[in-house]
Amino acid sequence: MAETTTTPQDITQFDEMLKELERGQLTAHLSTELRSMVTALLAAKEGGNAEPKGAITLTIGFHLKEEGMISVLGSVRAKHPVLPRQKSVFFPAEDGALSRRHPSQSDLFESGKPKAGPRLERTA
Repeated sequence: MAETTTTPQDITQFDEMLKELERGQLTAHLSTELRSMVTALLAAKEGGNAEPKGAITLTIGFHLKEEGMISVLGSVRAKHPVLPRQKSVFFPAEDGALSRRHPSQSDLFESGKPKAGPRLERTA
């Protein structure tokens, strides 16, 4: 390997190179993902997950071209904690649709108004 001398413009530190990728857009994206991850972790904790976990993965690919230049490509993947979801109950309708009403129960409300039941008389 040939000996080279570095100049002040040369990048010798990893964090310097990271800031230069995509003209700073990659680090901006990582910062956005970080804020999103913290928000998701807190939401998962509020939702009942005692110790939520997540991950942000940064992959940096390097490709040495024939011309002697190195192409660098960054890629970000975030895995946020899964928030607990509530179950919903539906009943199958004959035509293949779903219904919230149990097929053997009568409707208590007709067109938005309660059905009138038998009147009870008060005795004093």
